[in-house]
Amino acid sequence: MTSYFRILAAIPGFFLSSLITMLLWGVIAPRFGIDTTGYPMAMLVTITLWLAVAPLAAMGRFHFFGMFGAVPGFFLSSLFLMLLWGVIAPQFGLDTIGYPTAMLITITLWLTVGPLAFAAGRASGRWAMWRERRRQPPGA
Repeated sequence: MTSYFRILAAIPGFFLSSLITMLLWGVIAPRFGIDTTGYPMAMLVTITLWLAVAPLAAMGRFHFFGMFGAVPGFFLSSLFLMLLWGVIAPQFGLDTIGYPTAMLITITLWLTVGPLAFAAGRASGRWAMWRERRRQPPGA
């Protein structure tokens, strides 16, 4: 039941992330000669990045055996990134990318966000252990 509420808790985070993406895009994009974006396109960019990083974030909760789930997650994330980039790129006058480039971008994102994902996964695992110990009666 708690995982259901975690999904619901991610919804406001998505909209906030999209707003932050839109605001920062307006600051950074002119320096690269790219058009600024509106909120709907910022939402599409945010969901693209979230889908590219989601398997890595899920893997952070597991130890050794979670690595095996990362391999198909990596290839699937690269596919999502390539497909959604094909929707986003023409809006900004950028070229679309192929699958090898999408894999390179995905591994770059994973190496950038990886430490945060693993730290968050380990912290939530420790929190769950602490809650479980608290539920046990004293002396058990």
